[in-house]
Amino acid sequence: MLIQVSVKNYKSFNELNSLNMIASNKLRTQKDKLYETVDITLLKSVVIYGANASGKSNFVDVLQFMKDCVLNQEIPVESYNMYCRNHRENIENISSFAVRLLLEKDCYEYGFDVVLNSQRIKDEWIIHLNHNKVLYQRLIIEDKLNTFLFSVGKEAEEKVKSLINELAEKDKDLNENLKEENQLLWVQKMNNYKNIAEEIVLKELIFNEKV
Repeated sequence: MLIQVSVKNYKSFNELNSLNMIASNKLRTQKDKLYETVDITLLKSVVIYGANASGKSNFVDVLQFMKDCVLNQEIPVESYNMYCRNHRENIENISSFAVRLLLEKDCYEYGFDVVLNSQRIKDEWIIHLNHNKVLYQRLIIEDKLNTFLFSVGKEAEEKVKSLINELAEKDKDLNENLKEENQLLWVQKMNNYKNIAEEIVLKELIFNEKV
């Protein structure tokens, strides 16, 4: 069920605009017009009104545009000039689209940023709003992905070294004497601790799992 639609720099929408389906306190006594869960109360329907050419139908166009992008996995070519042309600088500015949905008891946000004139996707995300957890993010902004991977790589490398040292210190048999007397066993132990440390770091940093 729809919770909210947000759009920026698309057709008549220059700044960020939203259509919100969350019921106000004034309407919460009209149960027949509401859809209620433990955490959220939504309107079953809304009416958009305003003057001619004020952008009413453009909210419907936003949903159709997002649907086309998702189903076709690309930006429609004809949208190259659908940025808000009231401001010339918008030709290179990001257009942002996001929708919030209620699926059973959970709320999610799906959205993406694009530069319409050059047909470039800049970012894409899915967020589980109940837990404020990013389930998916597509990092496409110039140098952002490489910077992200580099920072994660450095952090992971330092964490692995630290964990190996911690594990080795707890092993009373792992010492310089063992290294001199039985180098093969020493190497096996160190490789085992390296594998354990890498598995822990992989789960924590990459998959966000607590170990």
